[in-house]
Amino acid sequence: TCDAVTPNVTIIGTCTFSATGTSSISGICLQTNSANCVVVSGANACEVRLINCFIRATNNTAIAYTNSNGASLFYIYFCRGDITTTGIAYFANTATGKFKIWNSSFLNEGSSTTASSVAASGGLDIINSQFFNDITYASANTANIHLSDITNFTTSGVGVFSIINSLSGILTTAGTGTAGIAINCTFSGATSSAISVGSGTT
Repeated sequence: TCDAVTPNVTIIGTCTFSATGTSSISGICLQTNSANCVVVSGANACEVRLINCFIRATNNTAIAYTNSNGASLFYIYFCRGDITTTGIAYFANTATGKFKIWNSSFLNEGSSTTASSVAASGGLDIINSQFFNDITYASANTANIHLSDITNFTTSGVGVFSIINSLSGILTTAGTGTAGIAINCTFSGATSSAISVGSGTT
């Protein structure tokens, strides 16, 4: 596990998976090289797991999850990471499969205001994690953020979001038909509104 954060092994470039089946990467530092450092693409039923890795976004958004198979899964377990410059994010998710971040911590030392994004039907789970990068959510599926710290969360989809026992900056709903729950949470807007509910939102 320490190899990921020392780092003894760093892959500077793009790891791509599009085959049917499961692939795991553990104990590795993954770093962008003017392209995504991880790409999950194609139309096959993929399952990718990053475990105890360090994700370093230095000059490009780190993860592109574009797979079109609804049975696909992308897991991030016990990982750490950092964004070291502006104009990039951790992930761009246009896949139809589930995307899960569990027990992980992702910093934003570069103060990037570019949001990580979910723009497909796969949904998003962030459990027991710190994620200091904005997230925009435009999926018709469910977003679950539990026991986590998120900078800002904006939803413009028609799905349900569930935020429980979490800390966030600004919560914005901008879509029509969006439903959501927030239980035992803190939202802090500083000089802006902490919670903004769009006129078309239920």
